[in-house]
Amino acid sequence: MLGLLLLLFAAPLAASGSVRDETVRGEIELGFVNGVWADLDSGFQPVRRGGLTIRVASPEHRVTVHRNRLTLSRDGDGPVDASLEVEFQGEGQIVADLVSAGLENRIEDRVTAPRQSVAAWAKVRFERDEGGYLMTVVEAQPKVDLEIRSDLAGRLVAFCRVFEKLPLIPVDCAGIETALSVVTVPLPGPGEQFLIPGERLTAGEKAFFDRFL
Repeated sequence: MLGLLLLLFAAPLAASGSVRDETVRGEIELGFVNGVWADLDSGFQPVRRGGLTIRVASPEHRVTVHRNRLTLSRDGDGPVDASLEVEFQGEGQIVADLVSAGLENRIEDRVTAPRQSVAAWAKVRFERDEGGYLMTVVEAQPKVDLEIRSDLAGRLVAFCRVFEKLPLIPVDCAGIETALSVVTVPLPGPGEQFLIPGERLTAGEKAFFDRFL
């Protein structure tokens, strides 16, 4: 459901860059990030228990971002240190595919993400582009964990118990309910690039980013 929400915010992380031999540091809240976002790309990491794999996706969802705080820091000519904190909540549809030994079952449910804060960090290089600011990830936190609530986990445990009874299918149902109360979202890796469109930034936000150029 929340999918690549942090990828969305990785673009603001791009807006930091090269300065001379001096330390520059600043914080800002980006206005365009706050608000309601629908149907973001999602990429949850699968849950594995023995020979059972659970693939989770959210084809339809709405995420409300209440606030955000971007911090940039640069010392000398190295990459910019960027950290981002986001407070949000959401709801939508979640789909789980259980796969084991060629057998597959699908379960669908409604899901909510209670109001929560997540934080991520990255080292980035950025440059001004004709369309805005172009970011290249040098190093980044590999993932973030998001809390979710639904009846899906309990239903998956029941399905898992069925797989446990089948011969020659080594599955482990212990901990599935706990594992599916938190979904893991991978973040962009080294070399990935993102563009922050200049038309989405206010004059003050552009001035903030230009300090790091």
